[in-house]
Amino acid sequence: MEDIPKRKSNTLVLVAQRPHEEFPIFARCSTLHKLTRIAAYCLRFISNISNKMSKVTGLISVEELHKANLCLMKLAQKESFGSNRNEINSSKQLKGLNPFFDDVGILRVGERLTYSNYSYGKKHLII
Repeated sequence: MEDIPKRKSNTLVLVAQRPHEEFPIFARCSTLHKLTRIAAYCLRFISNISNKMSKVTGLISVEELHKANLCLMKLAQKESFGSNRNEINSSKQLKGLNPFFDDVGILRVGERLTYSNYSYGKKHLII
């Protein structure tokens, strides 16, 4: 019998991973309304833990819903664009929009309608 030459087999291993979701709550809630209410209750819980003398109970107020909505916008922007402000300002995707952070930390469009008579929210849309 002749010696059959041995062939070296190459093994290729592929690992598939889902993109890392920093905030998985966005995928778990079916509506923005539900997500906002959950975030409002979470923020209230954190507030009640830190301020044991003045606990808030009862129905969620409009102010709490507004704070929760701002918090969710910041989280969504952080997940989409990262948190490094220098990277955002030099990003090729956003460069034409002249992005800036407003006084509460929300990323907005800059200089789009600066001299118009519209309100601040319409002049500088949230990205």
